[in-house]
Parts: sequence; structure tokens; C-alpha cells
Amino acid sequence: MRPWLQRLNEIEAPICRAWNQALRHDKVQRLFAIVSRLGDGVFWYSLIAVMPPWSTGGTDCMLACTCC
Repeated sequence: MRPWLQRLNEIEAPICRAWNQALRHDKVQRLFAIVSRLGDGVFWYSLIAVMPPWSTGGTDCMLACTCC
């Protein structure tokens, strides 16, 4: 293995182990699940729903129709 690749592996492995250990805690898993769920569209659809129609120029309906 090339020296720089070996060094990168030596740096990366402990970081991966630390993340793996941290993700075993329920609170961290819950945080990542919430962030993932928001990224699935819940946050964006909620934002579209609360925006006043005059501020979007009709693009909210167009966006909602194209995302479904």
C-alpha cells in the first residue's frame, strides 16, 4: 500500500470507530433520524404550507405538484 494511503487509513479508522460508537446511543440515532426525515420533504412541505400565497407568486403550488 502506498505510504500516503496507509497514513490516511491510520487517520480514518479511529474516526470511523468513534462515529460507530457514538451512533450506538439512542439520542444520537434519534437526532440523525429526525434530520433524515426532515430531508425527506417534511420540512420543505411544511414551509410551503405556511408561506403566504402572495409571497411565492404561485410557485408554491407548482413546486408542490412537481414534487409529488
